[in-house]
Amino acid sequence: MILNSLEFPEHDLEPPTMILSVPQCTSDSGEYNPVQEQGELSWCVHPDGTANHESLTRGSVQCSRNGTMLGKRSLGPVCPYSDKRPLVCTDQCMAAICHAHPDALCIMDVCDSCKPSFYK
Repeated sequence: MILNSLEFPEHDLEPPTMILSVPQCTSDSGEYNPVQEQGELSWCVHPDGTANHESLTRGSVQCSRNGTMLGKRSLGPVCPYSDKRPLVCTDQCMAAICHAHPDALCIMDVCDSCKPSFYK
């Protein structure tokens, strides 16, 4: 169920990126919060913390406790210039190294199989 979908020209949107982050847990039970967010992206996770990649949305999502997406409010396509399926990036930056700049920030491209890139 789509709660609200706003139309934006595709040329106004850049493909989003993700940084390495720890999944958020609920404060009362210590379970993974079924909705995870980073920047303008949100997605559902299953009870074991694994991502429901089909729920990745540029905007907000509503999720059941078992990780099923119940609804979303989309701000536009996740991958506006690509027909690739976006992925929730997890730990691709853990093994990536920028030898020239070891303190560079590693980001992952959700529209390119979570390919890591570095920015100083």
